[in-house]
Amino acid sequence: MFFDKHTLEHVESASIRFEIAIPLLRSKLGSPPDGTPAYRELADVIDSLPSLIASFDHDGRLLLINRSGVETLGGSDDRWSKLIFSDLYPAPHAERMVAQALPEAWDRGYWSGRASLLTADGRPLEMDQQLIAQMKDGVSSRAFTLIATPATLTPVEHRQAILSNRRESVAARSISVVHDMNNLLGPVIAYADLSRLVLDPNHEAQKYLAQIDKAAQQGQALSQKLIELTLGQSQATSLVDMGEVVGDIVRWLRVTRPDLDIHVSGQSPPTPVLGDPVDLQQLVLNLGRNAIEALSDRPGRIELAVDTVPSAEPLRDERHVRIRVRDDGRGIDADALSRIFEPFFSTRPDAPGLGLYVAREVAKAHRGELTVTGTKPHGTVASVSLPLASGG
Repeated sequence: MFFDKHTLEHVESASIRFEIAIPLLRSKLGSPPDGTPAYRELADVIDSLPSLIASFDHDGRLLLINRSGVETLGGSDDRWSKLIFSDLYPAPHAERMVAQALPEAWDRGYWSGRASLLTADGRPLEMDQQLIAQMKDGVSSRAFTLIATPATLTPVEHRQAILSNRRESVAARSISVVHDMNNLLGPVIAYADLSRLVLDPNHEAQKYLAQIDKAAQQGQALSQKLIELTLGQSQATSLVDMGEVVGDIVRWLRVTRPDLDIHVSGQSPPTPVLGDPVDLQQLVLNLGRNAIEALSDRPGRIELAVDTVPSAEPLRDERHVRIRVRDDGRGIDADALSRIFEPFFSTRPDAPGLGLYVAREVAKAHRGELTVTGTKPHGTVASVSLPLASGG
């Protein structure tokens, strides 16, 4: 940036307008207070750049503009000497830039986007722009710089580019978070294994340590899956016994809410489904977690049932495994029931609202179906049906 600390120290008043950084309009504003070759070379470099570069003080008054800016927007010396930041934009764009873009630049140090600049004769020029805030001692903003280049993408292409950049940023952050989470699970597994070794094999805690070890390993598997999904890698499939999955989830539910009456019934293994083991476990876990949340902090009953049923499509010769999760909570009213599969919708203010959405997406990905029924105050039933693998 060309607002370095040394430059700022030479600013004596608004009328000087950072002449030492760039000869503003190169004419009527007098000689720079420091005519050293370094400043002249810096001014020549900035003046030679094809992008419009303009700097403003904290109140939005123009401090300097390079030759490309003057040639792009046009106007007399008088226009530039009185210009403020909002004057560069047509009314709707000026409001957005002042109310949204500038505060973001002050807060984050940087803003980028697209807006129209206004030429001296009133023509709008659509340009891709960046606002960069210059900070004093890393705390308060002293000035900001506008860098603008002609828009080369169509509005649709521009929006797609913004979304692509955001997705890449989210993906990079997600991988970092998942990697850190995976690293945290390693010591959990290690200490659980060590604890199992030092305890007597018949100690009551052995079964709890076994569940800790299993849950942590499943967490690592989920972490790896999230990384693969983020990177767009294909997912491995295998035969997953849904009866065993339900058994694992029931044990987790009982540890989480020992005060609840949790009952499981139905067909014993095997009930094999061909699919992603992590996804299928997450599906049942989400249904179980929803049942627990439906009971809130009060006692109640949760029933899980596993059985096999014919395909709902008469002409399809295959059988399905059906898993039903029933709770005797407060139920769901008709309006909420119609929206429960919407992402980020929840009847609880502290819930993310993704559990049932994710569960249904997993069911669909495995050629299955998820339904939820229930009315106030008679509880809720979630039922998922998945095609059995051949021979199941």
